[in-house]
Amino acid sequence: MLILVNDADNFIIMLVSCGGVELCSYLLINFWFTRIKVIIINCIGNFSLIIRILLIFISYKSVDYAIVFALTPFFKIFVLLF
Repeated sequence: MLILVNDADNFIIMLVSCGGVELCSYLLINFWFTRIKVIIINCIGNFSLIIRILLIFISYKSVDYAIVFALTPFFKIFVLLF
């Protein structure tokens, strides 16, 4: 969680840190309960995050936050539906 909040300066680090948070929540939940629904929802969320990062990379040719946020006003014509 600290990596996600403090050190994530691009989307790839955000994806890896979200995976770490998911792993911790998986281990915590399955220690007490066997809930398959939570695991499926987390996998769907991670898969959709990967697709979004790929769409951002295809559109902006970068995954760095500063570059993506700086170029976003120039893409007013091109709409990304997330």
